[in-house]
Amino acid sequence: MPLTQDYICTEQLAQERLVVIARGDHPRINGGLSLDQYIAEEHVFLPPRSRERSQLEQALGGKSLLRKKAAQVQSFSSMLPVVAATDYLAVMPSRMQEVFAGTFDIQCFDFPLPTDPIPIWMMWPAALDGDAAQQWFRAQLRHLVDTL
Repeated sequence: MPLTQDYICTEQLAQERLVVIARGDHPRINGGLSLDQYIAEEHVFLPPRSRERSQLEQALGGKSLLRKKAAQVQSFSSMLPVVAATDYLAVMPSRMQEVFAGTFDIQCFDFPLPTDPIPIWMMWPAALDGDAAQQWFRAQLRHLVDTL
């Protein structure tokens, strides 16, 4: 959700969906991924953003899934090499998976539970709203997101 402060401008750039990734030759997952399979596997996690809920739980509207924690990494991009070299699963934004799809031997599945699209917001100080350099930069970001 965007900030609603007078001194911050916001614009929704896109919406994102979550996907599950597994290595290309995962021994137990091939062709589809059920919720039972997803929960039975070990997972790569991001550090929690808050003490109450993980990022995935936030995306699921507070619903908690009991997953087996196998590894923790600091970013989505760090998940890819870990998943490609193990039997672990990870959840990540679909656009990021698409960008790296040819770099790692991974397979991608829809998340096994319904999730709302996740809005991607651009935010900038209202004081710079009319600044030519800021306007150019925001236009570049819009273009980049539109091409992904």
